[in-house]
Amino acid sequence: MKHYLVLVCLFVVLLLAACGKEEPSAHLQGQHSALQSRSQLTSSSATVQRTVPTKQDKTTTAQAATLRRTTTREVSSAPCKPLEDITNYACYYGSFHPDLRRFDFVIVESAALTAGQIAQLKRAGTLVVAYLSIGEQIEPADLKASYLFLDTKGNPVKNKAWGSYYVNAADENWRKLIFNQAEKLYQMGFDGLFLDTLDTAELYPQSAPGMASLVRELRRQFPEGILVANRGFTILPHIADVLDGLLFECFSSDYDAQSKRCYQLEGQATTENRELFHSLLQPFVKRGLTVLTLDYCEKTETAARRDYEKWARNLGCIPYCANGELDQLYLPPVPG
Repeated sequence: MKHYLVLVCLFVVLLLAACGKEEPSAHLQGQHSALQSRSQLTSSSATVQRTVPTKQDKTTTAQAATLRRTTTREVSSAPCKPLEDITNYACYYGSFHPDLRRFDFVIVESAALTAGQIAQLKRAGTLVVAYLSIGEQIEPADLKASYLFLDTKGNPVKNKAWGSYYVNAADENWRKLIFNQAEKLYQMGFDGLFLDTLDTAELYPQSAPGMASLVRELRRQFPEGILVANRGFTILPHIADVLDGLLFECFSSDYDAQSKRCYQLEGQATTENRELFHSLLQPFVKRGLTVLTLDYCEKTETAARRDYEKWARNLGCIPYCANGELDQLYLPPVPG
């Protein structure tokens, strides 16, 4: 009996030893490989962050930025900063222009580019985001839609300057439209979204909570995408933590859509914008928010363009100047 027990124990020991030598499962091997690759790539992205990007480094920089978008938000509570490496940008709503690849980051009108052209720019190392209006709708299919703001006569309220209609961002029907549009834009290959018309929340304060939650929901649904907001200062404290960038349109100049004239801001308007930057935006800049400025001037107004860009860069912003319709591409550097 004792010999039998000894043999049984010896058999068990040998069996356990054999199991210990088995190769890990394919699932565990895959996990190890993925973690190893992520570690190696994260190390590479950190190296990119420490160097000053050159034109030759644009593709590497863009890849590192993409990595930060796809990993940092998933595995870390640290803020992701996909725009921290850019040195220039363009806001351009015209048809595809090959010189867009000369910019680190571009904001475009989605209907003006094909998926192939988007891919072409991305291969050149340019980050590409699509325009998306979340506070106004151009040419609504139904002027009785539940999300349109109405005047005292029950008619939808129109932005007379641009011909679009103000919408309530809290309305579920509007939110479904926005999420569907966003999904299509990402499927086209865009790196992110440029959210416009957030200032509707200033005209209709009752829509501010809905506007803020809409922006936050876009971040939740598309965690890997770049989000840049145009102004929206009223709700900025409630959305800054989910934004990658903020565009300060009309920082030093403005455009009159009726007279089609660009003009420099002066006096109180200029002072207010500078004070707004220091009091509201600068604290978020210190936390890593990238601030872009967009000013308007004619292509021939090189002196004005030079001033606008210099004033923005002196505050740590990344400037761009455009014509009023944003359908001409102004290339850096400023002539002269």
